[in-house]
Amino acid sequence: MKDIVIRKARNKDVDDIRNILLLNHKEDYEEWPSIYIPPDIQKGPSKKEIRKNISNKNNIILMACNNNNIIGIIVSELSEGSAPLKKKEYGLIKRLYVIKNQRERGIATKLIKKTKKHYNRKGVDEVRLHVFGHNKQALKLYTKLGFTYLVSLMTDCIHIRR
Repeated sequence: MKDIVIRKARNKDVDDIRNILLLNHKEDYEEWPSIYIPPDIQKGPSKKEIRKNISNKNNIILMACNNNNIIGIIVSELSEGSAPLKKKEYGLIKRLYVIKNQRERGIATKLIKKTKKHYNRKGVDEVRLHVFGHNKQALKLYTKLGFTYLVSLMTDCIHIRR
């Protein structure tokens, strides 16, 4: 793990960030095609959106790098709760991804812990995330890191007869 560096994203990283987020989406689609939009339709975040996130002091994009190659990323933003939950600020992890051949090395754990530290320094005492129930590996990691269930969203795909 010594060869892995966790650092904040910079404007010069925009293309690499966009590429890794698109790779994440492609893998999600391949694993769960009934849930995700096909990668050829999904355009991903624009370079402008990524630059805006990088420059926003309330947001943070952290990257795990190995020999200057991005092998993992976490994207989060400062959000505010709404009814029925208390109205308070919290950090929201919007995306966490580690490339497949680098998983099980503690990279996601490091990214999450640094993100939590970032918000803690800002006086924010809660970090949230969304996760699909079928993503057992992610659920196991998040539980191990202290996350608890807040809301469950369930769905049933119905077939329309014509």
